[in-house]
Amino acid sequence: MAKEFQEEAVLSTDIKEYPLYARGKVRDVYDLGDKLLIIATDRISAFDVVLPNGIPGKGKILNSMSVFWFEYVSDIVPNHLIAAEVELYPENLQKYRAILEGRSMLVKKARRIDIECVVRGYISGSLWKEYVLTRKDSKGNTVEVKGIKFPASLIESAKLPQPIFTPATKASSGHDENISFEQMCRVCTMRWPIEQCFEEGKSELGMDHYEHRSWPAWHRHMTFVFMAQLFLLRVRHSLKKNSGIDAATSHSDVNDYLAQSIL
Repeated sequence: MAKEFQEEAVLSTDIKEYPLYARGKVRDVYDLGDKLLIIATDRISAFDVVLPNGIPGKGKILNSMSVFWFEYVSDIVPNHLIAAEVELYPENLQKYRAILEGRSMLVKKARRIDIECVVRGYISGSLWKEYVLTRKDSKGNTVEVKGIKFPASLIESAKLPQPIFTPATKASSGHDENISFEQMCRVCTMRWPIEQCFEEGKSELGMDHYEHRSWPAWHRHMTFVFMAQLFLLRVRHSLKKNSGIDAATSHSDVNDYLAQSIL
């Protein structure tokens, strides 16, 4: 049996050298001055309720997944990760190695954008509840929920015609609340105008031909942009792994590589 599952679940932590900055549903966060120490515990949160029992090793898996993606896309999107190896932490944290190893990360302090980003391929959960309530008062063949139109004939957990982006508030406690894309734009205090972010994203993805006329138009194409970026990540990974081409590959190099792969 794996070592993680022979250990008892870590439900809480107590790092006496630093003040507790926040205790969420799963993670404990400590204030190190200009940095934060984030510890993923083994607590279980279901439907916004923290259950009394944990799952041994769960926090280590969550932490490993986060570290992987932060490192994998770090050359595309800067992030707050400083280190996830305990030996790189301050000296006074070394005595907590048994707790910190594999389930913690040292990060830069950053301003959090309190939005939960959700992409759905099926209608279920909170979206299904809102859909049912709205459908009762709707007329015609469509139902509009948070600015998105759905066929009025959907059943619970039905596959949607295409994936949709449904943001929600990121609540510190209690339930997150689904909001529209326009509401998300209003509640976000972003460092750069969202129009500039979109224009830069189009350029990075080679989508300069796409004319951005309105927020609804941007919303309809968000899924396409997301999928295109994932596709380019896979191409970049293949180039690094199989052909030794540097990560800063031009569009022509990518096209040549794709053409060779297809042929």
